[in-house]
Amino acid sequence: MLGLEYLVKQKKMSYTGLALELEVSPQTVHKWVKKKKPIPQNHLKRLVEIFDVNEGYIKNELTSSMVEGVEKQKIKTTLDQSFLTFVSPNQVNIAFQPTSDEVAKRNFEKTIKQPVSLSIIQHHLFPNEVEDLEYMYNNENIGVWGVKEGQNSATKKQYDKLSIGDIVLFYKDWFLYRKAIVTYKVHSPKLAEELWNDSVYEHIYFLTEVETIRVPVEVVNETLYPNNSSFRFPIMGFKVLSSEQSELLLNKLGLETESQLKEVKEEDYRKAITLDIDKNLDTFAKRIARVEQGYLRRLLFGKRLFAKCAACGFDFGASQLVAAHLKKRSLCTVEEKLDSQIVMPMCKFGCDTLYEDGYISVDSNGRFIRLDKLMGKKVTPRVEEILKELEGRECSYSNENTAKYYQWHYSYHTNMH
Repeated sequence: MLGLEYLVKQKKMSYTGLALELEVSPQTVHKWVKKKKPIPQNHLKRLVEIFDVNEGYIKNELTSSMVEGVEKQKIKTTLDQSFLTFVSPNQVNIAFQPTSDEVAKRNFEKTIKQPVSLSIIQHHLFPNEVEDLEYMYNNENIGVWGVKEGQNSATKKQYDKLSIGDIVLFYKDWFLYRKAIVTYKVHSPKLAEELWNDSVYEHIYFLTEVETIRVPVEVVNETLYPNNSSFRFPIMGFKVLSSEQSELLLNKLGLETESQLKEVKEEDYRKAITLDIDKNLDTFAKRIARVEQGYLRRLLFGKRLFAKCAACGFDFGASQLVAAHLKKRSLCTVEEKLDSQIVMPMCKFGCDTLYEDGYISVDSNGRFIRLDKLMGKKVTPRVEEILKELEGRECSYSNENTAKYYQWHYSYHTNMH
């Protein structure tokens, strides 16, 4: 592909529009693109100004390295550079927690594999800490881990880097084998004594969403230390990765987190939704998605780890709920996206899909109504059962401010046919 053709597509321009800027015919631009006619030097200089790249990108066939150069140039010219750093305060970092020795394995069995009741934990915490955990966990048992001070406070320094909302990856036998999200941190030698019979594990953190994974240490080595990928480095000691290393590993392992525990400021959210990021810029697109989802989920759940689905009314873990847009997100204005009431929690077990696809909506009385029969949509027996259960249920997010969005949703789906 000629560089000119690539740049026109990236800028979302038409050959006619470009021809008008250059005061030539669209046919002339087309001939340049198809290499039927060379680009005159005077027009080449103007193209350099328009696309802000070197003329070599314009008049030559693009190699993969040249495309990378164009993308880097594009980042510099179209992406607000502050975005590269403003995500850092809410960046999800990764911590490695080795559990290879026999004591660590026993501790893992006691308080991760078998989460602990708050009734045991609360006797060794301050009242405000107990209140926070009650609010977050809704009487569910809690995964708990603790680390030592370490020689010259080395481990404590790593612990201090650990933030709420970060991901912890447990490691043994050359594999990462568990993933979890940090919810809270306390210092309590007495709690460590209670849980693990040793007060030395006094720097404690609590976890949620403990999941089984199986990632060979070689994958970690190749991702973080590509220049030494032929070596097999074991993971030694508790360690919190830098933001750059964490992002590399997050993307490599596909460890996307929908946690609402990282605080996202409105100004950061505003910047994220107004940036026009090309889908090919995968890393930046993922950063934006994390900021947007983090902000919306924080609006809905705060620091709660459990909540009700707005449709079926059942309780779910926050990770099993979607911040569902009342009006289709892609058709919202920036002002609507900034509306704190543009989303509601809906479960991933059917309700979100049924609303998004227009099988259900919310009427002017604030109750869920079926649209499938109105639209002549075919449903399976199981979907029919779910729709019957939802029909007529009160939507707790219906009010005078959200009514316009539900009206839009109803009209959009009933007018599509």
